[in-house]
Amino acid sequence: MSWVLYILIVLLVAGLYRLVRGPLLEDRLLALNVIAVLIILIMSYHAIAYGQSFYLDIALVYALLSFGDILAFVKISYIPSIISKDEKREDEE
Repeated sequence: MSWVLYILIVLLVAGLYRLVRGPLLEDRLLALNVIAVLIILIMSYHAIAYGQSFYLDIALVYALLSFGDILAFVKISYIPSIISKDEKREDEE
């Protein structure tokens, strides 16, 4: 293995730590996004190092799916909080 792969794996472990121990929802969301990017980088490195281009196709599909997952997670988690904040403002007025 190359030193690049070792660095990516160390960063992946750090992202997993932040995903588990993140005090806020935003920290966990950012850690999830970083982990997705690191997995894409690992697959791309593997495709370049071994000359197997289908790993790049898999990385591209994974990138598109992870972007959609992040958008869905944000929509699900933040819309109820926005609605409850608006209701609190109406009650205060």
